[in-house]
Amino acid sequence: MYVAWVPSKPAAPTTSVLGNKVVISWTAPFNAGATIDKYLIQIRQKDGIYTADATLCDGSNSGIVGLTTCTVPLLGLRAAPYNLVLGDSVFVQITAHNFYGDSPVSDAGNGALIQYPPDAPLSVQDNPSITTAS
Repeated sequence: MYVAWVPSKPAAPTTSVLGNKVVISWTAPFNAGATIDKYLIQIRQKDGIYTADATLCDGSNSGIVGLTTCTVPLLGLRAAPYNLVLGDSVFVQITAHNFYGDSPVSDAGNGALIQYPPDAPLSVQDNPSITTAS
């Protein structure tokens, strides 16, 4: 038997770039007997400060809580306050919350590298002097 208490420290989340989005995933920590009702998802800004932004990744959304994943548009991370650019890494920390309070903050995730998909070609024209049918 155990007494319900705050959740344990979450494992470091993973981040991956998928097209023009960053997918943040984590594993729900031990909830110490009380259901986890929200997460605080903090993304590291260019200046090294971690910030939560409910418009990009709302950790109180039941879908995000249930799936333990969040998808953030790269465009949002390129804007203030994050100001991340091509080649920067996306580091995230997670805090779980239940009726009794907040867990310790997770370690930062793996830091997926921001890469932008290339633009579509403007035109593709055949130049017979340098191409062949084969």
